[in-house]
Amino acid sequence: MNTLPYGERFLASSQDPTEPGKPFPDTFLAPYTGLGSISFEEPVGTSSYYALQTQVNRRFSHGLEFKANWTWSKAMDYSSSDNGTLALYAARSLFNYGEASFDRTFITNLSWLYELPGSSYLRNPILSTLLGHWNVSGIATFASGAPTNVTFSTVSGADLIGGAMVRGLTSPVIRNWATG
Repeated sequence: MNTLPYGERFLASSQDPTEPGKPFPDTFLAPYTGLGSISFEEPVGTSSYYALQTQVNRRFSHGLEFKANWTWSKAMDYSSSDNGTLALYAARSLFNYGEASFDRTFITNLSWLYELPGSSYLRNPILSTLLGHWNVSGIATFASGAPTNVTFSTVSGADLIGGAMVRGLTSPVIRNWATG
């Protein structure tokens, strides 16, 4: 709660007269002068999840069975953790709402079972019992990766927004900027 509004460091009233072109330290410009950061927690937030799920099954016949399913989904939220930080002086929907950290857009699962045909060719009952009725099976899962955040910073640490961030950080995290 005690962060600077955007542009606060650029105001003429925020400039240090003893060092032209340099603002006062943030502790003198903050809304609650002399205090450091003030944490404020409130139990708010919104999330949404949408999915399209499909499934194909081939029942066991002629020694073969397989199943496949595919999911296209989208999980969106303001923060994927219990102690997420939201923008204070900007629209939360712009800086915070985006893909959840656990979102996996595409997931495909495949499973199969194939009964080896050895027992029908073995005439000896002992060999048929030992070597027959063997199966080959497997499961494969393919999933898209976790979403990434787009961030911006400068090598020199230039102050581009003039407030609302801790010194050294030059821009807020813009979640899901590339995909909107």
